[in-house]
Amino acid sequence: MLTAAAIALSLHAPQGDGPSLEEELAALVERTNRIETLHLVYEAESEVDGEAETMTVELVYRAPDLGRMRVTSSKGVFDQWIVGDRLFIHAEGRWQSAEMHMDSAGLRLLGEHFPREPGALGPGVAFGLTLRRQEDEVDFNLQCVAMPGGRDRLLGWIGKLQRGSGVVVEQSDLRLEEDGLVYVVARDSGLLRQVQASTQRGWVRFALREARVDESLDPAWTDLPEAARAAPESEELARAFRSTLRTERLFAFGRVEGQLASGKREWNALARRQWEEVLEVMHGEPLLECQATTIERLRASIPEGAERSKRDRGEEDSPERRAWEEKVAEARTSLASHLDEGEAKYRASIEALTLPGVEPRQELLDVEAEVIAGLWDELVREPMLALFDESFAAAAK
Repeated sequence: MLTAAAIALSLHAPQGDGPSLEEELAALVERTNRIETLHLVYEAESEVDGEAETMTVELVYRAPDLGRMRVTSSKGVFDQWIVGDRLFIHAEGRWQSAEMHMDSAGLRLLGEHFPREPGALGPGVAFGLTLRRQEDEVDFNLQCVAMPGGRDRLLGWIGKLQRGSGVVVEQSDLRLEEDGLVYVVARDSGLLRQVQASTQRGWVRFALREARVDESLDPAWTDLPEAARAAPESEELARAFRSTLRTERLFAFGRVEGQLASGKREWNALARRQWEEVLEVMHGEPLLECQATTIERLRASIPEGAERSKRDRGEEDSPERRAWEEKVAEARTSLASHLDEGEAKYRASIEALTLPGVEPRQELLDVEAEVIAGLWDELVREPMLALFDESFAAAAK
Protein backbone atom coordinates (compact mmCIF):
# COMPACT_ATOMS: atom_id res chain seq x y z
CA MET A 1 0.00 0.00 0.00
CA LEU A 2 1.27 3.47 -0.85
CA THR A 3 1.78 5.84 2.04
CA ALA A 4 0.56 9.42 1.97
CA ALA A 5 4.15 10.51 1.36
CA ALA A 6 4.50 8.20 -1.61
CA ILE A 7 1.27 9.50 -3.10
CA ALA A 8 2.45 13.07 -2.59
CA LEU A 9 5.72 12.23 -4.36
CA SER A 10 3.86 10.67 -7.26
CA LEU A 11 1.68 13.77 -7.57
CA HIS A 12 4.66 16.06 -7.86
CA ALA A 13 7.14 13.77 -9.56
CA PRO A 14 8.67 15.50 -12.61
CA GLN A 15 7.63 14.02 -15.95
CA GLY A 16 11.03 14.68 -17.50
CA ASP A 17 11.10 13.96 -21.23
CA GLY A 18 8.49 11.21 -20.94
CA PRO A 19 4.98 11.42 -22.39
CA SER A 20 2.37 13.61 -20.78
CA LEU A 21 -0.59 12.00 -19.01
CA GLU A 22 -2.78 12.84 -21.99
CA GLU A 23 -0.34 11.13 -24.35
CA GLU A 24 0.00 8.11 -22.05
CA LEU A 25 -3.76 7.64 -21.87
CA ALA A 26 -4.14 8.03 -25.65
CA ALA A 27 -1.45 5.39 -26.17
CA LEU A 28 -3.20 3.13 -23.65
CA VAL A 29 -6.46 3.43 -25.58
CA GLU A 30 -4.70 2.61 -28.83
CA ARG A 31 -2.97 -0.39 -27.27
CA THR A 32 -6.05 -1.84 -25.59
CA ASN A 33 -8.14 -1.32 -28.72
CA ARG A 34 -5.97 -3.98 -30.36
CA ILE A 35 -7.02 -6.63 -27.82
CA GLU A 36 -8.52 -9.69 -29.54
CA THR A 37 -9.56 -11.76 -26.52
CA LEU A 38 -10.10 -10.97 -22.89
CA HIS A 39 -11.15 -12.85 -19.75
CA LEU A 40 -11.22 -10.86 -16.52
CA VAL A 41 -12.30 -12.08 -13.09
CA TYR A 42 -13.24 -9.55 -10.41
CA GLU A 43 -14.15 -10.02 -6.77
CA ALA A 44 -16.58 -7.54 -5.25
CA GLU A 45 -17.28 -6.96 -1.57
CA SER A 46 -19.73 -4.58 0.02
CA GLU A 47 -21.32 -3.78 3.34
CA VAL A 48 -24.41 -1.58 3.56
CA ASP A 49 -26.28 -0.97 6.80
CA GLY A 50 -24.28 -3.79 8.39
CA GLU A 51 -25.27 -6.34 5.71
CA ALA A 52 -22.25 -7.85 3.92
CA GLU A 53 -22.30 -9.26 0.40
CA THR A 54 -19.73 -10.74 -1.97
CA MET A 55 -19.90 -11.51 -5.66
CA THR A 56 -17.71 -12.60 -8.55
CA VAL A 57 -17.91 -10.81 -11.91
CA GLU A 58 -16.36 -12.28 -15.05
CA LEU A 59 -15.96 -10.38 -18.31
CA VAL A 60 -15.25 -12.16 -21.60
CA TYR A 61 -14.51 -10.63 -24.99
CA ARG A 62 -13.72 -11.95 -28.44
CA ALA A 63 -13.24 -9.32 -31.11
CA PRO A 64 -15.23 -7.72 -32.40
CA ASP A 65 -18.78 -8.56 -31.32
CA LEU A 66 -18.86 -11.26 -28.65
CA GLY A 67 -19.12 -10.10 -25.07
CA ARG A 68 -20.16 -11.83 -21.89
CA MET A 69 -20.68 -10.75 -18.30
CA ARG A 70 -21.37 -13.39 -15.66
CA VAL A 71 -22.21 -12.35 -12.10
CA THR A 72 -22.30 -14.93 -9.30
CA SER A 73 -23.62 -13.92 -5.88
CA SER A 74 -25.70 -15.22 -3.04
CA LYS A 75 -28.76 -14.24 -5.07
CA GLY A 76 -27.81 -16.61 -7.88
CA VAL A 77 -26.18 -16.34 -11.29
CA PHE A 78 -26.78 -13.63 -13.88
CA ASP A 79 -25.30 -14.42 -17.30
CA GLN A 80 -25.43 -11.85 -20.11
CA TRP A 81 -24.21 -12.54 -23.65
CA ILE A 82 -23.91 -10.21 -26.62
CA VAL A 83 -23.44 -12.07 -29.89
CA GLY A 84 -23.56 -9.85 -32.95
CA ASP A 85 -26.76 -7.84 -32.78
CA ARG A 86 -28.53 -10.06 -30.27
CA LEU A 87 -28.66 -10.01 -26.48
CA PHE A 88 -29.09 -13.19 -24.43
CA ILE A 89 -29.69 -13.23 -20.68
CA HIS A 90 -29.90 -16.21 -18.34
CA ALA A 91 -31.38 -15.44 -14.93
CA GLU A 92 -33.72 -17.19 -12.52
CA GLY A 93 -33.37 -20.45 -14.44
CA ARG A 94 -34.48 -19.24 -17.86
CA TRP A 95 -33.05 -17.74 -21.05
CA GLN A 96 -34.33 -14.60 -22.75
CA SER A 97 -33.18 -13.05 -26.00
CA ALA A 98 -33.87 -9.96 -28.09
CA GLU A 99 -32.53 -8.12 -31.08
CA MET A 100 -30.69 -4.96 -30.08
CA HIS A 101 -32.06 -2.39 -32.47
CA MET A 102 -33.25 1.12 -31.70
CA ASP A 103 -34.62 3.24 -34.50
CA SER A 104 -36.93 6.22 -35.06
CA ALA A 105 -37.37 9.13 -37.44
CA GLY A 106 -35.77 11.44 -34.88
CA LEU A 107 -32.68 9.29 -34.44
CA ARG A 108 -32.30 8.88 -38.21
CA LEU A 109 -32.42 12.64 -38.70
CA LEU A 110 -29.95 13.08 -35.83
CA GLY A 111 -27.60 10.73 -37.67
CA GLU A 112 -27.94 12.74 -40.87
CA HIS A 113 -27.47 16.20 -39.35
CA PHE A 114 -25.00 15.26 -36.61
CA PRO A 115 -23.37 12.02 -37.80
CA ARG A 116 -21.37 10.13 -35.25
CA GLU A 117 -17.77 9.78 -36.31
CA PRO A 118 -16.91 6.10 -36.78
CA GLY A 119 -15.19 4.79 -33.69
CA ALA A 120 -11.61 3.66 -33.90
CA LEU A 121 -12.79 0.04 -33.62
CA GLY A 122 -15.97 0.08 -35.66
CA PRO A 123 -19.11 -1.68 -34.39
CA GLY A 124 -18.80 -4.26 -31.63
CA VAL A 125 -18.73 -4.87 -27.89
CA ALA A 126 -17.26 -2.50 -25.30
CA PHE A 127 -16.96 -2.50 -21.51
CA GLY A 128 -17.69 0.41 -19.21
CA LEU A 129 -18.16 1.42 -15.62
CA THR A 130 -20.58 3.82 -13.99
CA LEU A 131 -19.91 4.74 -10.38
CA ARG A 132 -21.91 7.52 -8.76
CA ARG A 133 -22.24 8.60 -5.17
CA GLN A 134 -25.65 10.00 -4.30
CA GLU A 135 -25.97 11.11 -0.69
CA ASP A 136 -25.69 7.86 1.31
CA GLU A 137 -25.87 5.48 -1.65
CA VAL A 138 -23.37 4.32 -4.27
CA ASP A 139 -24.62 3.42 -7.73
CA PHE A 140 -22.18 0.82 -9.11
CA ASN A 141 -22.77 -0.48 -12.63
CA LEU A 142 -20.31 -2.52 -14.67
CA GLN A 143 -21.41 -2.66 -18.29
CA CYS A 144 -20.95 -4.97 -21.28
CA VAL A 145 -22.64 -3.19 -24.17
CA ALA A 146 -23.02 -3.36 -27.95
CA MET A 147 -21.93 -0.24 -29.85
CA PRO A 148 -23.45 -0.49 -33.36
CA GLY A 149 -22.28 3.02 -34.24
CA GLY A 150 -18.61 2.24 -33.56
CA ARG A 151 -16.39 2.25 -30.49
CA ASP A 152 -13.88 4.84 -29.40
CA ARG A 153 -12.52 2.53 -26.70
CA LEU A 154 -12.81 -1.13 -25.87
CA LEU A 155 -12.28 -0.31 -22.18
CA GLY A 156 -14.52 2.59 -21.25
CA TRP A 157 -12.94 3.19 -17.86
CA ILE A 158 -9.86 4.64 -19.58
CA GLY A 159 -12.17 7.34 -20.90
CA LYS A 160 -13.10 8.09 -17.29
CA LEU A 161 -9.45 8.90 -16.62
CA GLN A 162 -9.23 11.00 -19.78
CA ARG A 163 -12.21 13.09 -18.69
CA GLY A 164 -11.26 13.25 -15.02
CA SER A 165 -9.10 15.81 -13.27
CA GLY A 166 -6.49 15.05 -10.65
CA VAL A 167 -5.30 11.69 -12.00
CA VAL A 168 -2.35 10.51 -9.91
CA VAL A 169 0.48 8.79 -11.83
CA GLU A 170 1.92 6.05 -9.62
CA GLN A 171 4.67 3.59 -10.45
CA SER A 172 2.40 0.93 -11.95
CA ASP A 173 -1.05 2.46 -11.77
CA LEU A 174 -3.13 5.48 -12.70
CA ARG A 175 -5.34 6.54 -9.80
CA LEU A 176 -8.33 8.87 -9.82
CA GLU A 177 -10.22 9.98 -6.71
CA GLU A 178 -13.46 11.93 -7.05
CA ASP A 179 -15.93 12.64 -4.26
CA GLY A 180 -14.92 9.58 -2.24
CA LEU A 181 -14.81 7.32 -5.30
CA VAL A 182 -11.50 5.69 -6.23
CA TYR A 183 -10.53 4.21 -9.60
CA VAL A 184 -7.23 2.38 -10.17
CA VAL A 185 -6.15 1.38 -13.70
CA ALA A 186 -2.96 -0.50 -14.59
CA ARG A 187 -0.55 1.61 -16.62
CA ASP A 188 0.83 -1.28 -18.63
CA SER A 189 -2.41 -3.08 -19.55
CA GLY A 190 -5.21 -0.53 -19.14
CA LEU A 191 -7.16 -3.04 -17.07
CA LEU A 192 -9.33 -1.84 -14.24
CA ARG A 193 -7.51 -3.06 -11.12
CA GLN A 194 -9.64 -1.66 -8.32
CA VAL A 195 -12.67 0.47 -7.54
CA GLN A 196 -13.79 1.49 -4.09
CA ALA A 197 -16.29 3.84 -2.53
CA SER A 198 -17.73 4.54 0.89
CA THR A 199 -20.64 6.39 2.43
CA GLN A 200 -22.03 6.72 5.94
CA ARG A 201 -24.10 3.61 5.28
CA GLY A 202 -21.26 1.37 4.14
CA TRP A 203 -18.66 0.65 1.50
CA VAL A 204 -17.96 -1.27 -1.71
CA ARG A 205 -14.70 -2.65 -3.13
CA PHE A 206 -14.14 -4.18 -6.54
CA ALA A 207 -10.77 -5.76 -7.34
CA LEU A 208 -9.20 -7.66 -10.24
CA ARG A 209 -8.32 -11.25 -9.32
CA GLU A 210 -7.35 -12.82 -12.64
CA ALA A 211 -6.68 -11.52 -16.14
CA ARG A 212 -6.07 -13.28 -19.44
CA VAL A 213 -5.40 -11.04 -22.40
CA ASP A 214 -5.00 -12.28 -25.96
CA GLU A 215 -4.92 -15.91 -24.84
CA SER A 216 -7.00 -18.79 -26.15
CA LEU A 217 -10.43 -18.78 -24.56
CA ASP A 218 -12.14 -21.89 -23.29
CA PRO A 219 -15.05 -22.62 -25.66
CA ALA A 220 -17.27 -22.89 -22.58
CA TRP A 221 -16.91 -19.12 -22.29
CA THR A 222 -17.52 -18.28 -25.95
CA ASP A 223 -19.89 -20.94 -27.34
CA LEU A 224 -23.44 -19.78 -26.76
CA PRO A 225 -25.53 -22.62 -25.26
CA GLU A 226 -28.16 -24.19 -27.51
CA ALA A 227 -30.79 -23.36 -24.91
CA ALA A 228 -29.98 -19.68 -25.40
CA ARG A 229 -30.22 -19.93 -29.19
CA ALA A 230 -33.58 -21.64 -28.84
CA ALA A 231 -34.96 -19.03 -26.42
CA PRO A 232 -38.03 -17.19 -27.76
CA GLU A 233 -37.96 -13.45 -28.36
CA SER A 234 -38.51 -11.65 -25.06
CA GLU A 235 -41.00 -8.80 -25.19
CA GLU A 236 -39.55 -7.52 -21.91
CA LEU A 237 -36.02 -7.27 -23.31
CA ALA A 238 -37.18 -5.97 -26.70
CA ARG A 239 -39.05 -3.17 -24.94
CA ALA A 240 -35.78 -1.94 -23.46
CA PHE A 241 -34.45 -1.29 -26.97
CA ARG A 242 -37.48 0.55 -28.25
CA SER A 243 -36.98 4.22 -28.74
CA THR A 244 -38.69 6.58 -26.29
CA LEU A 245 -38.58 10.34 -25.96
CA ARG A 246 -36.39 9.91 -22.87
CA THR A 247 -33.78 7.79 -24.67
CA GLU A 248 -33.92 9.82 -27.90
CA ARG A 249 -33.49 13.07 -26.02
CA LEU A 250 -30.53 11.67 -24.07
CA PHE A 251 -28.87 10.43 -27.28
CA ALA A 252 -29.52 13.70 -29.09
CA PHE A 253 -28.29 16.08 -26.37
CA GLY A 254 -25.29 13.84 -25.68
CA ARG A 255 -24.33 13.63 -29.35
CA VAL A 256 -24.68 17.33 -30.16
CA GLU A 257 -23.17 18.64 -26.92
CA GLY A 258 -20.26 16.22 -27.35
CA GLN A 259 -19.56 17.44 -30.88
CA LEU A 260 -19.79 21.08 -29.86
CA ALA A 261 -17.60 20.61 -26.77
CA SER A 262 -14.93 18.77 -28.76
CA GLY A 263 -14.86 21.38 -31.51
CA LYS A 264 -16.01 18.88 -34.16
CA ARG A 265 -19.02 21.10 -34.80
CA GLU A 266 -19.42 24.85 -34.46
CA TRP A 267 -22.57 26.39 -32.98
CA ASN A 268 -23.66 28.48 -35.95
CA ALA A 269 -26.83 29.14 -37.95
CA LEU A 270 -26.61 25.80 -39.74
CA ALA A 271 -26.10 23.78 -36.55
CA ARG A 272 -28.98 25.66 -34.90
CA ARG A 273 -31.34 24.99 -37.79
CA GLN A 274 -30.42 21.31 -37.96
CA TRP A 275 -30.81 20.93 -34.18
CA GLU A 276 -34.22 22.55 -34.46
CA GLU A 277 -35.24 20.10 -37.20
CA VAL A 278 -34.14 17.12 -35.11
CA LEU A 279 -36.15 18.33 -32.11
CA GLU A 280 -39.24 19.00 -34.22
CA VAL A 281 -39.28 15.39 -35.39
CA MET A 282 -38.34 14.07 -31.96
CA HIS A 283 -41.04 15.97 -30.05
CA GLY A 284 -43.83 15.99 -32.61
CA GLU A 285 -45.28 12.51 -32.25
CA PRO A 286 -44.82 12.26 -28.44
CA LEU A 287 -46.55 15.60 -28.02
CA LEU A 288 -49.53 14.44 -30.07
CA GLU A 289 -49.66 11.14 -28.19
CA CYS A 290 -49.51 12.95 -24.85
CA GLN A 291 -52.40 15.24 -25.84
CA ALA A 292 -54.44 12.72 -27.83
CA THR A 293 -57.17 12.36 -25.21
CA THR A 294 -57.51 16.12 -24.73
CA ILE A 295 -57.61 16.78 -28.48
CA GLU A 296 -60.19 14.06 -29.06
CA ARG A 297 -62.37 15.42 -26.25
CA LEU A 298 -62.18 18.99 -27.54
CA ARG A 299 -62.90 17.94 -31.14
CA ALA A 300 -66.15 16.46 -29.88
CA SER A 301 -67.15 18.95 -27.18
CA ILE A 302 -66.48 22.23 -29.04
CA PRO A 303 -68.90 21.60 -31.97
CA GLU A 304 -71.45 20.12 -29.56
CA GLY A 305 -71.23 23.19 -27.33
CA ALA A 306 -71.58 25.52 -30.28
CA GLU A 307 -74.65 23.64 -31.48
CA ARG A 308 -76.27 23.76 -28.02
CA SER A 309 -75.63 27.48 -27.75
CA LYS A 310 -77.85 28.25 -30.73
CA ARG A 311 -80.93 28.39 -28.53
CA ASP A 312 -79.49 31.33 -26.63
CA ARG A 313 -78.05 33.35 -29.52
CA GLY A 314 -81.08 35.54 -30.21
CA GLU A 315 -81.57 37.73 -33.27
CA GLU A 316 -78.99 40.05 -34.84
CA ASP A 317 -78.34 43.23 -32.78
CA SER A 318 -80.58 41.97 -29.98
CA PRO A 319 -79.64 42.02 -26.27
CA GLU A 320 -79.75 38.20 -26.38
CA ARG A 321 -77.22 38.13 -29.24
CA ARG A 322 -74.87 40.51 -27.45
CA ALA A 323 -75.07 38.43 -24.26
CA TRP A 324 -74.43 35.28 -26.32
CA GLU A 325 -71.38 36.85 -27.98
CA GLU A 326 -69.97 37.81 -24.58
CA LYS A 327 -70.39 34.23 -23.36
CA VAL A 328 -68.68 32.93 -26.52
CA ALA A 329 -65.76 35.32 -25.96
CA GLU A 330 -65.47 34.18 -22.35
CA ALA A 331 -65.54 30.54 -23.43
CA ARG A 332 -62.77 31.18 -25.97
CA THR A 333 -60.63 32.88 -23.32
CA SER A 334 -61.22 29.92 -21.01
CA LEU A 335 -60.22 27.49 -23.77
CA ALA A 336 -57.05 29.46 -24.50
CA SER A 337 -56.17 29.45 -20.79
CA HIS A 338 -56.78 25.69 -20.63
CA LEU A 339 -54.45 25.18 -23.60
CA ASP A 340 -51.80 27.38 -21.97
CA GLU A 341 -51.97 25.22 -18.84
CA GLY A 342 -51.59 22.10 -20.97
CA GLU A 343 -48.46 23.50 -22.59
CA ALA A 344 -46.99 24.35 -19.19
CA LYS A 345 -47.62 20.81 -17.97
CA TYR A 346 -46.02 19.33 -21.08
CA ARG A 347 -42.96 21.56 -20.65
CA ALA A 348 -42.68 20.43 -17.02
CA SER A 349 -42.83 16.79 -18.08
CA ILE A 350 -39.95 17.37 -20.52
CA GLU A 351 -37.87 19.17 -17.91
CA ALA A 352 -38.39 16.17 -15.62
CA LEU A 353 -36.63 13.94 -18.19
CA THR A 354 -33.13 14.17 -16.76
CA LEU A 355 -30.00 13.85 -18.89
CA PRO A 356 -27.64 11.71 -16.79
CA GLY A 357 -24.03 12.25 -17.71
CA VAL A 358 -24.85 15.14 -20.09
CA GLU A 359 -24.61 18.84 -19.29
CA PRO A 360 -25.94 20.58 -22.40
CA ARG A 361 -25.24 24.22 -23.05
CA GLN A 362 -28.13 26.64 -22.60
CA GLU A 363 -28.38 27.31 -26.34
CA LEU A 364 -29.47 23.71 -26.97
CA LEU A 365 -32.11 23.92 -24.24
CA ASP A 366 -33.34 27.29 -25.53
CA VAL A 367 -33.91 25.85 -29.00
CA GLU A 368 -35.83 22.96 -27.48
CA ALA A 369 -38.08 25.40 -25.61
CA GLU A 370 -38.76 27.30 -28.86
CA VAL A 371 -39.49 24.06 -30.72
CA ILE A 372 -41.97 22.91 -28.08
CA ALA A 373 -43.73 26.30 -28.20
CA GLY A 374 -43.95 26.13 -31.99
CA LEU A 375 -45.20 22.55 -32.02
CA TRP A 376 -47.78 23.28 -29.35
CA ASP A 377 -49.11 26.17 -31.45
CA GLU A 378 -49.11 24.11 -34.64
CA LEU A 379 -50.51 20.84 -33.30
CA VAL A 380 -52.70 21.85 -30.36
CA ARG A 381 -53.43 25.52 -29.71
CA GLU A 382 -54.09 26.83 -33.23
CA PRO A 383 -56.18 23.82 -34.42
CA MET A 384 -58.35 23.88 -31.30
CA LEU A 385 -58.90 27.65 -31.38
CA ALA A 386 -59.61 27.47 -35.12
CA LEU A 387 -62.17 24.72 -34.47
CA PHE A 388 -63.75 26.91 -31.79
CA ASP A 389 -63.97 29.91 -34.12
CA GLU A 390 -65.37 27.87 -37.00
CA SER A 391 -67.95 26.10 -34.80
CA PHE A 392 -69.29 29.27 -33.17
CA ALA A 393 -69.19 31.21 -36.46
CA ALA A 394 -71.46 28.52 -37.90
CA ALA A 395 -73.67 28.67 -34.80
CA ALA A 396 -74.06 32.42 -35.23
CA LYS A 397 -75.69 32.06 -38.67
